[in-house]
Amino acid sequence: MNYSIKHPRFLRLLCIPALAFAPPIGVSELNASNGDGSSNNNSSGCSHQNHSTADPFLLGEAAEFSVIGSTTITNTGETTLSGKYGVTPGSAVTGLPGTQSDATSAKPEGQAAYLSAKNAVSNFSYGDVFDIGGLTLTPGVHTFPSSVFVTGNLTLDFQGDPDAVFIFQMESTLITAAGPGATSVTLTGGGSAENIFWQVGSSATISTYSDFAGNIVALTSISMKTGAALDGRCIALNGAVTLEGNRLGGGGGIQIGSGGTVENPVTYHLPSWDICCDVDVVGPVMMVIDGDVNIGSNAVSISGEGSLELYVGGNISVEDNGGFNNTLVPSKLALFGTHPAIAEGESPAYSWTLNGSSVVDLSTVVYAPNVEYIANNEGSTGVTHGAIVAMNIEGSPGLLHYDEALVDFNFPFGDYSFSSYKLMRNGQHTPRESAQEQLGSSDYSKLFGELFED
Repeated sequence: MNYSIKHPRFLRLLCIPALAFAPPIGVSELNASNGDGSSNNNSSGCSHQNHSTADPFLLGEAAEFSVIGSTTITNTGETTLSGKYGVTPGSAVTGLPGTQSDATSAKPEGQAAYLSAKNAVSNFSYGDVFDIGGLTLTPGVHTFPSSVFVTGNLTLDFQGDPDAVFIFQMESTLITAAGPGATSVTLTGGGSAENIFWQVGSSATISTYSDFAGNIVALTSISMKTGAALDGRCIALNGAVTLEGNRLGGGGGIQIGSGGTVENPVTYHLPSWDICCDVDVVGPVMMVIDGDVNIGSNAVSISGEGSLELYVGGNISVEDNGGFNNTLVPSKLALFGTHPAIAEGESPAYSWTLNGSSVVDLSTVVYAPNVEYIANNEGSTGVTHGAIVAMNIEGSPGLLHYDEALVDFNFPFGDYSFSSYKLMRNGQHTPRESAQEQLGSSDYSKLFGELFED
């Protein structure tokens, strides 16, 4: 059975362009080599040396700044900076609170650091137009003859040396993949973002909701797209710095939902949702995911006025040490399955496996009559709080606890309360008569029809 979306909020959503992901990258065969021309490739395709020959780069007064622009600094949305900001030789700054600082002496030190990084002796070289997402790299000077893309998680292993340095030299652009949690940089081995330096030969684009790390010094311009976070600083030597509701300086993970309201949530329509960093939902968010949701070992937290209304057409997977809404307020996470109806006697083709963290328990409202729902409760008492409709329901290791607070919870597409049926397994538990009247047949087509039509 095919469904077309008819709910007015969905009609409004589908008029919004999908988030732009980085285009498929035609990556040439990796040519990773040591600086002397000898090859020493490991399974990731990168050559590794025991010690970096990179010297710590010195930013001088530029280290006091979060943002330095040459022509302008432009911001829209709520941006937080841990340091100063300033423009030179231009002077225009729009959208940031306070007063810009004098960057006259700081910018030349940023330029000197750029030249030092550009002229550093290479330890690792790569093929033309390269995506380093998914790799684990070790300290040293990494050289790229053209553009660098980052799609997914990049791990930088400092190998136990807090003074180790990463320098990334590129002749052209730096671009990250877009989307909530689509790009992240993870630091291991005791290092810090202060010792990561991105020397960009043209312009850098840190795409929407990327979680990035390091000092970005670009010959031309730097653009931080909506919701992107940077544990570091931006220095544009000859162009503008553009900000769109970002966080620069300390802390990991990203935030989504800022500015959303119950009537007009922040909306996304994605082919899939593969996140590689922690995501904090701080305002009302509605997401339509055509395929799978893979949270992995990360956490999707919902805080303050945040809520997440998630429509999924594929599987959901959270690994054992991940987490999904541990607020003990189940109505903050409403999950809806948009899968085709299952014929009588068939097993579900999709599974949703959700975890609670080790702190508190999993809280959610689920309406997915054609999936297998598995709650892996890692909380102190091992309880899933909420209400669930699914083909099969399994709680491991704890209990599934109906939350009486849901008596006042209504589906976003109609005036309907979970209080009439609590937990239901299709074919295993008999709904109350009132629930049968509202839900209709065993595949819940009447209620589902409020959102979908054949």
